[in-house]
Amino acid sequence: MITTNCFVFIHMHKTGGQLLNGVIKNCFLEHQEIGYHFPHKYIPKSHKDLPVIGAVRNPWDWYVSWYAFNRSMFELGNGSTLFLVVSHGGTASADETIYNLACLADDNSRSKIMRDALYSVLPDSLEGNKGIGLCKDDITSLSQSGKGYYSWLFERMLGADNNSKKQIIRFESLIDDFIQIMEKNGVACIDELRKSLQRSGKVNKSLRSHYSSYYNTQLKKVIEIKEQTLISQFSYEYDNKNGEYLGNIRPNFRKLSGKANNFLLLHKDFCVNKLVTKVASLHNDYWQESGREKRFKVHRHTNSLYFIQDKDFRHSRPTKHPLFFEFEQELTPILDFIKSYFNGDGQVVRLILVNLKAGGVIRPHRDIGYSLLHCHRMHLPLITNELVDFTVGGETKHLPSGSLWEINNATVHGVENRSDQDRLHLILDWVPNDTLREKDKKLEKWGKFYIFAHNVVRSINFRFNQLKRQKRIG
Repeated sequence: MITTNCFVFIHMHKTGGQLLNGVIKNCFLEHQEIGYHFPHKYIPKSHKDLPVIGAVRNPWDWYVSWYAFNRSMFELGNGSTLFLVVSHGGTASADETIYNLACLADDNSRSKIMRDALYSVLPDSLEGNKGIGLCKDDITSLSQSGKGYYSWLFERMLGADNNSKKQIIRFESLIDDFIQIMEKNGVACIDELRKSLQRSGKVNKSLRSHYSSYYNTQLKKVIEIKEQTLISQFSYEYDNKNGEYLGNIRPNFRKLSGKANNFLLLHKDFCVNKLVTKVASLHNDYWQESGREKRFKVHRHTNSLYFIQDKDFRHSRPTKHPLFFEFEQELTPILDFIKSYFNGDGQVVRLILVNLKAGGVIRPHRDIGYSLLHCHRMHLPLITNELVDFTVGGETKHLPSGSLWEINNATVHGVENRSDQDRLHLILDWVPNDTLREKDKKLEKWGKFYIFAHNVVRSINFRFNQLKRQKRIG
């Protein structure tokens, strides 16, 4: 939101707001920015009587623009929480993602699961929020509205009333409409505004084709029904140009191999007794070495052991810690199964043990970074009980001991241990070969000597620390 002495401009998502923001800030020196995507209720009392300017866009086009922009941000590792939830962590197709967003307020279990996932991670207020501009109360409001997401958002941002103070610009004629509204409001710097708009061009433009290429008959009808009020109010029609997809909007990699949204069972019953017994024999000092619970606040109720792990979360040339070789015999059957499951296409880049303390929680969060978003994240429970709940994408399951699951760590996930016993999981990240970037391939080619030397040094340090422990205990 931007306030001036003449009007208030409310930045509606994907309606040319970035362009108008820049022009207003350049031409109105007395302007004031208020929050990020703040709705009309945050207009200061001193500006309540001024005209409120916002923009509207053809709903069919708006959903595709929203999808294409957020898809591209996701590919860069910066996907918004809203996109990650309705796209099931980037695994859903364009039409499924758009459908999920449009129907997010629906009264069914699918939509409720997604709203629950959003509610669990969104902030209590918009203060300091630089993300999607939503908070927990907005999810409650959305669920009660029953509207299509875009209609609800339009009303939330600009208000439900149609008073004379609200002046709406059409995205399709953005510059002409804005200039006309400025003239109507008696703004003096019209020529400067026009030149600035013409120089700027479109901002945050996504590489994509005409919106009709994203719609099938069913989805087209869904948007028509969900957004009927806006479509009628602004006389929008569906323009069918039957274009083709442009840009990399559907990458090859899919979490859970595209077979499920949140959880995928890979194996029902691994024998984990030997691994559990050997872990139990380790001295407590081993659990303090990783410091993972200190680096990441969300994991503060955990302790971890590193078998294969790097602090930079690299996507190739992983470091095998000395403890891996101590447990190699017990880990080999698990690793062999995973290698066979993925037909040998790739490698394990992270392998850790995580102990969640009795009564502890891993609060809902989402993973970021290229490697974490382009890996198959697997969990093998070693010690657990029915009071341990794992929630992914708003869906909650208990994962039995010895079962191997892939979970969608690209969407919102968290764990709650409501028992008086610690929970122990083995966590593995498998990366397929076709997700390796050029820099990853170069590291694979030239990093073998580094890996050998690094592992030798770590083995010496491991043995030295082992002797120190034995001497202290003795």
